[in-house]
Amino acid sequence: MSLSVIRQHDFEPVPGLPERLPQGEHIVWQGRPDTHRISVDVMKTYWIAGYFAVLIGWAIAAGYSDGRTLGAILFSAGVLAVLGAIMLGLVELFSWAASRTTLYTITNRRLVMRVGVGSSITLNLPFSQIASADLIERRDGSGDIVFAASKGVKLSWFHLWPHVRPYNYKVPQPALRCIPQVKSVADMIVAQLQAANTGTQSVQPAQNPAQAADVRPVRSRAGLRSTTQTAHV
Repeated sequence: MSLSVIRQHDFEPVPGLPERLPQGEHIVWQGRPDTHRISVDVMKTYWIAGYFAVLIGWAIAAGYSDGRTLGAILFSAGVLAVLGAIMLGLVELFSWAASRTTLYTITNRRLVMRVGVGSSITLNLPFSQIASADLIERRDGSGDIVFAASKGVKLSWFHLWPHVRPYNYKVPQPALRCIPQVKSVADMIVAQLQAANTGTQSVQPAQNPAQAADVRPVRSRAGLRSTTQTAHV
């Protein structure tokens, strides 16, 4: 399934874009979420693993308290362990597919998000329709960049998930999720937004965006404590 989902993007005229950019517009940056951070921060695999660990411990303690045989206790614990492994495997598979099928694109005029595992959609959000951008940075340097759309822009939380700020169902806010070295990307986006609003010449890309999209970031298991900064444009 995942391979067929990825192959549907082979027909894009430009990776991540449904059509070629008009004259005067160029790609500044492209990237995709880190698989491990999607697994941990979005899908909460540590919580899932902890939940099944508690269930296994409870099954062992309850079996011992009820006087069950050692074989029966181990069987119950083994069933729970297998179920937990299957659940974690499915979550990891989804995290990988979400990373490989997603491509975020920043041009000198707009934000484009190609997202979706089972059914791919492309969100095209011009800078003129972005009211503000928030940076959520974690201790390992990864994080999210959340965009608030201008009034009147209709977005669907369920169509964008997980590339959206969690729990903001009424007013969905699209987000670049689990980006490594997110601070440098956020600085670049703020510069592009300011250039677009002031009518000055946009900042040129610092690297080949096609190469940037394929970079595999260093993965970290640092804590999830985060700080939020807001850049209004």
